[in-house]
Amino acid sequence: MSLIELLCALVALPLVLHFGVTMPRRLVAEIHLDHRILRQEAKLPKALSIPTIFGITALWLLTAAWIIQQDVSPHWRLFTLGLAACLLLGAIIDARTGLLPFQVSAWVGLGGLLYQSQVAPLLIGQHIFTGICIYVVLTLTNRLVMWWSQQQMLGGGDVMLLSAVASFLSIEGIAWSLMLATLTGFIEGRLYKRSIIRFGPHLSLAILSYWLSRVMLT
Repeated sequence: MSLIELLCALVALPLVLHFGVTMPRRLVAEIHLDHRILRQEAKLPKALSIPTIFGITALWLLTAAWIIQQDVSPHWRLFTLGLAACLLLGAIIDARTGLLPFQVSAWVGLGGLLYQSQVAPLLIGQHIFTGICIYVVLTLTNRLVMWWSQQQMLGGGDVMLLSAVASFLSIEGIAWSLMLATLTGFIEGRLYKRSIIRFGPHLSLAILSYWLSRVMLT
């Protein structure tokens, strides 16, 4: 099983680097009529720079090596490799474009349901219901905040990702992830004097950190 996991880790890296370039270009091209996006990203995202590629590669190799070495079930290791790759990809794209693609959230949600089907099939219905509730609550809250302050609380991609991770995280886990992402986002805004930040990287890091901490603390 370790050989399969190692192959998955090696295959995931070029996929992340490839989609990190092609998916943002496709997104910007598809929504060129959205004036909000045009203000944020007037040009198509450029190819990843060499330092960025080296940084992503080092981060992925360290994360994948740690995941593979954990003495847990093969299902957990394979799912976590896929989860880490999706969250890394989402963080890269959101950092470059201000968009967290729904496609990435769909992969996370599908992977979570497949994982649950192996480890706790009786809980799949509960996780789906939780995801729907989170989507409805966050969407309504977003609209209320928009009506009250003319500002959006969370982007649509952030809402979709939080709904998707309900396929494998509990309400408490999602709440902790959101709190951690809010804290790190607040720190970024303070350090760089930004009133608006790109929340996707913070959310992705918080979700992965919480998920990995469950193994580290047991």
